[in-house]
Amino acid sequence: MKELQKQSEIWGDVALVLGMVTFLLMLPTWPARSKSKATHGILTAPPEGNIWGEYFGQCIFRTGITIFGIFGLAVVIPFVANFLHKFLNAW
Repeated sequence: MKELQKQSEIWGDVALVLGMVTFLLMLPTWPARSKSKATHGILTAPPEGNIWGEYFGQCIFRTGITIFGIFGLAVVIPFVANFLHKFLNAW
């Protein structure tokens, strides 16, 4: 039993570290100054714009999408499993 608890603790730590790494990797890169008006995109800061506001806005947006997806899957997967269980038992 102690060995299983130790393994569980190790895998819990690994999951926590992987979650942190995933969060850091999903953040957008720091916006670069636009060299011309034609190349201005969502990841380039306008010359007169607020770089911090745009960057943190993108971070919050991406975090929100990720959290929505995680909780969406956490709700959808049990419903699908329950539906398949009932469907397969009916046959």
